[in-house]
Amino acid sequence: MKLWQKISAVSIAVTLLTMSTAVSAIIAIQASARRRADEEQIRSSIDVFCSNCVSAVSAQGGVYRDVTLQSMVQFYFSQFASVLRYENVYYSLSADGEYLFNLCPYDPALLSEQHSLPESTEEEPYLFRTLSEQGESLLVCSRSFTVSQSQQEFRVYITKNVSETERQITRYRLIGFGTLAFACAVSALLTALLLRSALKPIALLTKTADAISKGNYRLRTDCSSHDEIGQLSAAFDRMSEAMEGKIDSLDQELEQKEFLIGALSHEIKTPMTAVMGYGETLLRMPLDREQQMVCAGKIVEAGRRAETLSRKMMELISLTEQHPDGKRQFLVSGLVESLRSVYPQRVRFAVKAEFVYGDETLLYSLTANLIQNSLRASPGNTEVTVSIEEKGGFTVIEVRDQGCGIPPEHIQHVTEPFYRVDKDRSRKAGGAGLGLAICSRIAAWHGGTLDIESRVGERTVVRVSIPALTT
Repeated sequence: MKLWQKISAVSIAVTLLTMSTAVSAIIAIQASARRRADEEQIRSSIDVFCSNCVSAVSAQGGVYRDVTLQSMVQFYFSQFASVLRYENVYYSLSADGEYLFNLCPYDPALLSEQHSLPESTEEEPYLFRTLSEQGESLLVCSRSFTVSQSQQEFRVYITKNVSETERQITRYRLIGFGTLAFACAVSALLTALLLRSALKPIALLTKTADAISKGNYRLRTDCSSHDEIGQLSAAFDRMSEAMEGKIDSLDQELEQKEFLIGALSHEIKTPMTAVMGYGETLLRMPLDREQQMVCAGKIVEAGRRAETLSRKMMELISLTEQHPDGKRQFLVSGLVESLRSVYPQRVRFAVKAEFVYGDETLLYSLTANLIQNSLRASPGNTEVTVSIEEKGGFTVIEVRDQGCGIPPEHIQHVTEPFYRVDKDRSRKAGGAGLGLAICSRIAAWHGGTLDIESRVGERTVVRVSIPALTT
C-alpha cells in the first residue's frame, strides 16, 4: 500500500468515526428530547386526572362505601377523559385489578403488565413502560391515587401511541447516516486527491533518485511548492547539483590523469628507444672504446631524461590530488638562499618582501621550474631576474628573462602538460613540457594566478600572484 493510500485510509477512518459519533449523538439527543416531551405530556395529563378526580370526589363530602366511591371516581374520570381527549392518547382507570374505565383500543392485558412494575413511591410516582402491539409503539404511564382517607387505591393509565415519533427518529437516523455516508465518500475522494497532489513531489523525488542512481546526474525535481516537501525537494536538488559537480570534477580529474598517463607513455618512448637502441649497439656491434663511451653517454642521457620526466610527472599528479594544507608563513630570505645555492650564476634576485604565506616546498618548486625554463630559453650571456614583493594584498613572484620569447598563439597553451613551443629545442635542452603545468597547478593550489607576458625575440615575463596572509 502506498503512502497516500495509508494516509487516506487513516483520515477516512478518523473522519467516519468522528462524524458517526457526532450524528449518533445528535440523533440520540433528538430522540431523548422527543421522548422527554412525550413523558412530560403524559405526566402533566396524569397529574390533571388524579388531582381533578380527588378534588371532585372530595367536594361531595362524607365517607362512601367502596362501591359508591368507585362509581363516583369512575364517573368523574370518564367526564374528564371526554373533555381532555388528545389524538393518539388513551385513558384507563383500574381498581383492585379490574378496569373501571378504558378507552385504550389495544389489548388491556398489555396494561395489566404494569402491575409487574415496582410500586409507586413519593419520589417517583410515575411508572413508564414502552410496549409493542400490532406493529405500533406504545408509551404507557401509570400512577396510583387515593381519595380522602379511603384505603381504596385507584390506578390511572395513560397510553400514547408514539409510533410516529419512533418513525421520525428512524428517518432522522437514515437521513443522518445517509448524509454521513455521502460526506465520507466526498471526504475520501477529496482526501485522496489532495494527498496524491501533496505527495506527488515525493514520487518525483523517488523517480529522480532512481534516475540519478542510474547515472543521470543532471536530473532535478524542480518542485515549486513552499511546504516541507518543497524544502526537501530543494535540498535534494542542491545535493544532486553538488554531487554532479563533484562527479564532473572526478571525471575531469580522471580524464586528466588518463591524458597524463598516455602522454607520459608517449614521452617516455623516446628515451627508452634510445636506451634500447644504444644498448643493442653495444651488445651486437664491435665497437672501439671511443664508440662505446659515446653509446654509454647516450644511454645515461636518455636515462636521466626518463628519470626527470618521471619525477616531474609524479610531482604534477600529486598536485591534482587532494593536497594536505601545508601553508604557513615563512621568511623569503630562506627561499632565496636555497635557490641561490642551486643557481649561483646568471640569476639575479630582487627581494622586497620579508614573509610569504604558502607551502615552502611547493613555492620552491614553482620558482625553480620558472628559473629553469628561463635559463633554457635565454642565451648564455644574459641574466634571469627573480623578484619577490608584496603588492595589493598579494605576494608576487616574477621571473624575467631575455630569451627567445613565446609566440602569442602559444601562450594560452604552454601551461598544458607536455605542450612545447619548439619540441626539438625543448628535448635538446632536457625539457619535458611539464614545468609550466606544475607551476600553474601550484599557483592554483595557493589560490593564486599565473600570467605570462612575452615578446618574440626579446623577453618573457612569468608573474605568479598568491594571496598574502592577512591579520
